[in-house]
Amino acid sequence: MKKEIKKKLKVLLIVFIALTILLILLKIFGSKKDYSELKPLNEDYKYFSIQSTINSAINDDNKNYITTKILCKSHEETDYCFVGGYLIEYIDFSSPTYDDKIGYALILKGNTYTMKQIETDNIETYANNYNKYEELKDGKVLPIIDYSEKNKLSSYISNFINLLMFDQSKAKLLISSNSTKSINELKSLSSNIISYEKEDNTYTILDSNNNRFKIIETSTMDYKIEL
Repeated sequence: MKKEIKKKLKVLLIVFIALTILLILLKIFGSKKDYSELKPLNEDYKYFSIQSTINSAINDDNKNYITTKILCKSHEETDYCFVGGYLIEYIDFSSPTYDDKIGYALILKGNTYTMKQIETDNIETYANNYNKYEELKDGKVLPIIDYSEKNKLSSYISNFINLLMFDQSKAKLLISSNSTKSINELKSLSSNIISYEKEDNTYTILDSNNNRFKIIETSTMDYKIEL
């Protein structure tokens, strides 16, 4: 009788240990699954509010940070956002400088955030390898700016003009395969928009240099220019 009780106790102990190990594994791998989906931020107001917040943090009229990609993944109502872009610094009596190895990591919960600068030449690789999921502590309120569609289009054009000047390989990626103009002819584009019309995800724009061209938008800051 005692042997049978001991056997049952051993079986129960083995089952308990196995369940404990299973729960630990589920917690470990389940948590990783929660973080696995990395998506581009496709909310105009939040996207440009983050860009504005970065420039406010830089607090230097001679420096301008242009955000080209924001990737986010979330866990327990907290977003972990990774910002890629480039910094242009305007130096007196000298040519402006361009640095595309500066990024930012944000912890964002609701409209509260903390942010730190990071160095990376590939924000997507950085985001995929990120595993320091910290809780939001002593956050600041993210100021949501009123960003019009016209301002957004001006930003798209300004980004393209900047890249034409500093990084033509990236500028070429923004040119639609249907464009008939050479890259040199595209240098006449102006971010000063006279008028625009929208049909689905395509904007037809007239700029102050009398260029009429199209911007085809896939999502926030993901677009092609066609002239």
